Amino acid sequence: MKIMITIIIFYLIKDVKSLTSINAREESCTVNKLGERNCLFEEIIEINLNPHNQIVKILLNDHTGKLAGTIEIEVNYVEMICTKAIKFFSRTYQMKTMSVKRCYSEGSCVDNKCSELKTNEKIEELKDINKFPGITQCVESDGGWFQGCFYTVPACTYYRYYAIPSEKEILDIFTCDKWEPIIKINNKLIDSHGNITNSTFNLIPGRKVANNKMEITLKDITMGLIPMLASTFVSNSKKIAKIDIETENNLRMFKCKSRTEAKTFLNCKIDPNICHCRPADNKVNCDCKELNNQSMIFKPENSLPFAHNGIMIKNKFGNIIAATEISSATLQLKLQGMKLKTEIELNKCLITNVSLYGCYECDEGAKVYLTCNTDFGKSLANIVCPNINMFTLCGPKGIDKVISINLNKAHIEEECEVFCGLHPTTFKLKGTLAAAENKHIDFWNKIENKEKRIETKAFIHWLQQFDYTNLFFYLINPRYLFIFLCTLLILLILFYCCMPLLFRLMLKIAMQIFCARSVGDDGNHMKII
Repeated sequence: MKIMITIIIFYLIKDVKSLTSINAREESCTVNKLGERNCLFEEIIEINLNPHNQIVKILLNDHTGKLAGTIEIEVNYVEMICTKAIKFFSRTYQMKTMSVKRCYSEGSCVDNKCSELKTNEKIEELKDINKFPGITQCVESDGGWFQGCFYTVPACTYYRYYAIPSEKEILDIFTCDKWEPIIKINNKLIDSHGNITNSTFNLIPGRKVANNKMEITLKDITMGLIPMLASTFVSNSKKIAKIDIETENNLRMFKCKSRTEAKTFLNCKIDPNICHCRPADNKVNCDCKELNNQSMIFKPENSLPFAHNGIMIKNKFGNIIAATEISSATLQLKLQGMKLKTEIELNKCLITNVSLYGCYECDEGAKVYLTCNTDFGKSLANIVCPNINMFTLCGPKGIDKVISINLNKAHIEEECEVFCGLHPTTFKLKGTLAAAENKHIDFWNKIENKEKRIETKAFIHWLQQFDYTNLFFYLINPRYLFIFLCTLLILLILFYCCMPLLFRLMLKIAMQIFCARSVGDDGNHMKII
């Protein structure tokens, strides 16, 4: 004998109805000496359902058709567990700068050292800060005695901008390589005597659980396109926040390869473009991006828990859990010794109290506030608008719902259909949205320069800036001493030879001027006869 059992479950998505048919296996029965018939049969059914608070009721009959009990299966919620894929590690930091000027042939300022300096090179003049992650650069500056140098060859101004730690917490920047779905099912078994047995199962795709001669297997789960699950996140082991590409690039400015590097801080790397510096002779001014504290990242609007478009993303013991209402799942039920019959309640849904507010083309999205009512029982309504698809739960007393949606225009006026129960209904979605606010995080700060040797203040007279110690150092060298003596000799020759001639010339010119005036005066006093 072959038994055909049909379970009809209507899923109204737009104008599509899904009919599920189950073919039961042949029933095997035996009769003993006492004339008692014992039948052993196996029924396997597959049920496609939307997991959010939908109840499937199954009637159980024995081989004579007598009601033996009922099973109620309710899918409580669906959770997606994030499998982390670490991109890099980072820390909070402050930027500092230090500069030092060296005259040509002094210290590291030799040959073409300034133009050939590598960004990761550590020079002796900046040894106090070389241990910190930073970038070393050099710019040519004025030489000569007025700048305290012996040579007029351009001097070298070395400077380094570097990071120092501001907080101890390590920042993990990661994405979710995959999401492992788990469905929580509440199962209620009621026998013919009214005894109730409750049990709860956590189902993972491909794995089965067994209880009371019943096996439940989650064969498949279908997730809609949820862009938020592809986001990048940052965690400090206590908090988790969703970040955009700009914030990720700013965090990448200070990058550590491993957690160990991030803990020690000193082996991490900074991006050469983290600072824009403007050297001005002996001084260097820099504008740098820096992350002083974690409050710049873990803002309330970005931190978990975060609800958007029917998705609740939360932080559970350092792991990201996404709870969704809009997934569909396929369950396989296997029972022994029972026949199956399913009760379906068909009702009507009505959407009321509809309002739309929020912003368009923004991360927060717009909010739709509505109330969904049914004439009896609870149902899941599929709302289809020209540019929006939404889901909501409906009940006899009305269930309020706030749904986040993304829209690209300010003025909205659409006719929406509600697919739920026997017949679809309609309502109007109308409202005006505000423009998105600019919530740009400014990481740029002006960094005060620390001069190691050169004063930042300008002196009135160059002698106050003259480096006598440096001149004495050069005079000890025989080569420089010979040059100095020759220069001094030339100056003495010029003084003793040229100065007397110049003095005589100036004296002669002065006498001619004064003598000519005296003769002219005497002529004026002569008496003519």
